Amino acid sequence: MLADLVNRITPLCDLQKINLVLIDASAGMLKAAEMHLRQQIRIPLEVTCLPYKMQEMPESQWQFLEQTKPIWFANISLSLHHMMRVTKVPLFQRIRTLSRYCLFGEAN
Repeated sequence: MLADLVNRITPLCDLQKINLVLIDASAGMLKAAEMHLRQQIRIPLEVTCLPYKMQEMPESQWQFLEQTKPIWFANISLSLHHMMRVTKVPLFQRIRTLSRYCLFGEAN
């Protein structure tokens, strides 16, 4: 879904390349996602994989994300619906500091 989203947005925004930051606790999922995206996305791309749960990500990685702004954030997974509100709300507030553009695709 992310590859399709990127391929549809890039001509509209006249993007010549894209930098993707993939975050997932599973190294295997990150590797599979990166391989798929490299095969499907039609413009040059740089991929950074962060093997963490967002709610457990070290401060150094949040600082990395802060330095890579602006970020268009897409969450297309099953990672947020299970979180308790006490964890989810602060996480969303922190994500909001990274980007004005957020897309969340969750199944519940």
